[in-house]
Amino acid sequence: MRMKKEFLAIFLLGMLLALSGCTSSLNNPTVTIENFSGEGITGVIVETTNNSVALGSIENEKSKTAELTNPFGENDIKLAYVLKGETQEWKGQYIESNGCYKATVTINQDGSVSSDVSLQCY
Repeated sequence: MRMKKEFLAIFLLGMLLALSGCTSSLNNPTVTIENFSGEGITGVIVETTNNSVALGSIENEKSKTAELTNPFGENDIKLAYVLKGETQEWKGQYIESNGCYKATVTINQDGSVSSDVSLQCY
């Protein structure tokens, strides 16, 4: 009888772990904007098809994350912001609606923009 209870407990724990891995892919994708421009940026907006997330201002050496809650299939990330009084626009990194996608877009000190996307389904 004790073996059956132990087996059941181990089985249920395994199922719980398996389900937690499956549900992580149901989370929304995110885009983190990092500002290393040397100045604060304002009017920060992250867009994909069906998503437009206003992040407001980001101080130098700080970041903010946008959660993309509406399905958009396969798309490029679009970013708009104001730096030194000038509106900047960037279109780049590919991302999908799959919740495993986590993107980081960095505004560098020289004004260039770099990005990275990773799949994090664990």
